Amino acid sequence: MADNKKKILLLDILTGNPKTRREVEGRLYGGKPYMTNIVRALGIGKGAYAIVDASRAQFPSPRDFYILIIGGSAGNPVRGTEGDWMKKTYCFIREAERAQVPILGICGGMQFTVRALGGRIALNPRGLHFGAVDISLTREGVRDPLFQGLPKKFLAYCNHACIVPATRPGWKVLASSDAARIEALAIGPRVRLVEFHPEKNAAEMRTIARMNNISPPPRAIGSLGGNIMKNFMEHIADTSVLDSVKSHR
Repeated sequence: MADNKKKILLLDILTGNPKTRREVEGRLYGGKPYMTNIVRALGIGKGAYAIVDASRAQFPSPRDFYILIIGGSAGNPVRGTEGDWMKKTYCFIREAERAQVPILGICGGMQFTVRALGGRIALNPRGLHFGAVDISLTREGVRDPLFQGLPKKFLAYCNHACIVPATRPGWKVLASSDAARIEALAIGPRVRLVEFHPEKNAAEMRTIARMNNISPPPRAIGSLGGNIMKNFMEHIADTSVLDSVKSHR
């Protein structure tokens, strides 16, 4: 996959169920790929990225990419319940981390990465965490470049049934909320993980609520995706990456 040099790899971990994929992509994105909202938040053209469906378990070499971004998932990566494609995805994430590829994991992407790197995921005893949630940065989060330019407290959309119950040595908690003690993590210099959805917008959240027959968020907020993803590319990944992906627009 030499043609993927200087591209961003968008790892799609939505689901291994084709019916679920068709429903989600049809209702949320007009039949476009699930990672469409990530592309929108990044503000990049088609030539700057490649999308890989992890459920097909046909992974490229992570060394062929500048950055790995992992989106959300309908699957819950709780030990003993994972499908084979999920376990193979963990192996790929570990390979990317060993290759020192910067990784940004969002919601399910955070959970899959935590599992891949030896952490634990558990079902939230409070049930589904959905809506516009108050996120508070920790002292480490205020200093971390991922949140540069953001206030210490902000609203973000959440939609997940699992939590990260504990950290491993060396992992830093960057943000928390009333519903989840760990809303963002830093693992070493190149891995950043957020449990909330910085890329979602109000229309998508309303559609998700209708699909699941639950109440939509009472508060509409602007997308944080552009801020957080730009910070990730400029400050966590090599600063030359931003210019490289812009050149592919």
